[in-house]
Amino acid sequence: MRVTFACPLHGYLYYGGAQVQADKTAEELANLGVEVEFLTPRTSTLGDLVHCFGPYSQYDLVMKMCQSRGIPVVCSTIFYSEPKTRQFLYWLRARSPWGTYKTVRRMWQHSSLLLPNTEAEAEQVRFVYGVGEKQR
Repeated sequence: MRVTFACPLHGYLYYGGAQVQADKTAEELANLGVEVEFLTPRTSTLGDLVHCFGPYSQYDLVMKMCQSRGIPVVCSTIFYSEPKTRQFLYWLRARSPWGTYKTVRRMWQHSSLLLPNTEAEAEQVRFVYGVGEKQR
């Protein structure tokens, strides 16, 4: 099996939590015999599954391509917001008729599976984006 990992194009310039999660996941999958490749601007084929890391609208075209080709997509949500007032602002933005938050909401609605890191993160994804119930 081949899995394509999608990480933010700028992510490895400031190596952080999402990149650590992607690298460690790739390492463990490789130990299980799964071939993992990272999506780059030069990638010409996708794997049997695509795994997106984080709430980034830059994955939108990849998600649409996967849908048209019948390739399942899973998303590590990597989303957390404090305090509650800020969550409400995200909630409003996720329901606006335009913008990044709407794109992320649509992408997550069409994912085969959402993979939050904690139950608190899962609850925030459900509240802010209104997604996650069917995937659990």
